[in-house]
Amino acid sequence: MFYFLGLDVLKGRIEENLFKATGRKRIVFRVPAGGKEASWLYKEAAVTNVVACPENSQYLRMTVIITDTCLNKFKHAFIKSK
Repeated sequence: MFYFLGLDVLKGRIEENLFKATGRKRIVFRVPAGGKEASWLYKEAAVTNVVACPENSQYLRMTVIITDTCLNKFKHAFIKSK
């Protein structure tokens, strides 16, 4: 059991350092299923997981790896300023 725990910690640290070195981050987005937001994320980011949102099945929870530049483009295109 300790063996696997050590590997998970090592994997997490490697991932953290890679994200930091490459300017990427892992983010979970809640987007409309079949919407423009989901299509954009598939084209511009690395989608690592997609599940139906448990609160509302008309939405998806998309886990992506994305750069700050792409994140800013996503915000500009899809998130309305209040």
